[in-house]
Amino acid sequence: MKYVAFLRGINVGAGHKVPMVDLKACLVALGLTEVRTYINSGNVVFSAEGQVSDLVETIEAALIATFGFKIPTILRTEQELKSVLEELPEGFDPTKSHIVFCELVRPSLIEELLSEGFTDQDFAVQNRHFYLHLLGGVSQSEISLFLSKKKRLEGATMRTYRTVQKVYGFFD
Repeated sequence: MKYVAFLRGINVGAGHKVPMVDLKACLVALGLTEVRTYINSGNVVFSAEGQVSDLVETIEAALIATFGFKIPTILRTEQELKSVLEELPEGFDPTKSHIVFCELVRPSLIEELLSEGFTDQDFAVQNRHFYLHLLGGVSQSEISLFLSKKKRLEGATMRTYRTVQKVYGFFD
């Protein structure tokens, strides 16, 4: 089966450096095949057999052993990623949209987002991801600042819609 792994928090700022060549070698050593990386933010497409939970556990353990720190990893199948792209909410401009991947969107987070009344931005929630429509970009976004505080997105990782499109193209 084909998967994408989104790694959280690597190659951002001065810490947690993970060269893509070393990342690929680490995953190939696990027996994953057709391993391809896209940009330095930790996007990896590969083929493997096994259950998602087992793959995540195995990959995260290998990453700790190789790089010396925990790297939260979100896996999606090729079909799941296709659905994520196809379900971009109506009215969301793909050039201004981001996707936050997580294991489960907590109902309490949805309530918090709804109560804040953000302007010039919107969001749409699915079961294991949500979309952000940020007209002013991430750095100017009230909702991004809100989500980054109090570890509201612990274990989650965000990608631009265009990055997700590019990664999906690696499945061909």
